[in-house]
Amino acid sequence: MFISTGVCIAILVDLSRLTIHYTHILNNKINWNYVSIARIFALFGAIFGKNFIHMTNLGSFKLIVGISLILFGVAMILGRI
Repeated sequence: MFISTGVCIAILVDLSRLTIHYTHILNNKINWNYVSIARIFALFGAIFGKNFIHMTNLGSFKLIVGISLILFGVAMILGRI
């Protein structure tokens, strides 16, 4: 349930970003090298996650995700990301 909720949220975020960047996509102002690199890392992340998820319990997984979200949030507030 926790993973499927995260996937649904990720899809909604991606859809909202695509609507914002729609004009850049139409005008071909997208750096396709970055898109290709992002796709490769997304694939590696999915493979790693599939192999890693069975080695941990749900409580520690939630803790890791929570800490990561807090760290990224703080970094965004400080302008580091």
